Amino acid sequence: MKILSPDFELNKYGLEARLVREDDAEFIIKLRTSPKAKNFLHYTSPNVNEQREWIRKYKLREEEGKEYYFIFSRNDVKLGVFRLYNICGDSFTGGSWVFEDKVPMEYSVAGVLLSLDVAFFQLDMAINDLFDGVNKDNKKVLMFNKMLGVDFYAKRESADGVFYVGRLTKESYEKKRVRLLKIIGF
Repeated sequence: MKILSPDFELNKYGLEARLVREDDAEFIIKLRTSPKAKNFLHYTSPNVNEQREWIRKYKLREEEGKEYYFIFSRNDVKLGVFRLYNICGDSFTGGSWVFEDKVPMEYSVAGVLLSLDVAFFQLDMAINDLFDGVNKDNKKVLMFNKMLGVDFYAKRESADGVFYVGRLTKESYEKKRVRLLKIIGF
């Protein structure tokens, strides 16, 4: 299994990407507790110290190659985050996709594509399983996932709502990726 370096950085699709650090805690809380985002995400405590503790524990999973939490910026201004987690063998879950409301959609989409590029091409993963799924009310993300080639095959109900569960293969992603890059201008 390939593992990303702790000092991983990548400039691609007009974004600067790196792995999350403890000093990103306030930014992550701001993103995850925004009125728009919190409707579609699992609960996040507004306590900065709790978020820093979560990041410290995450960093242990990162060292083992089990999870990667990317932060995206442009011209040193933080824009958003995306996470690769539940990494096991050649499969992973992608999610925790949150960008600032004012960020143009092209950069939000580019952040996901950059993350999937890392998973499929740098880490040699083959399958993106959406174990947590996509909230049925998150219409924009559902539409985007369908454009990516995600095959939704089940519904899951939880206290947080109803979620569609799906899978994206590397082959399907490779076919859809070029078209999506053209749509967003890259």
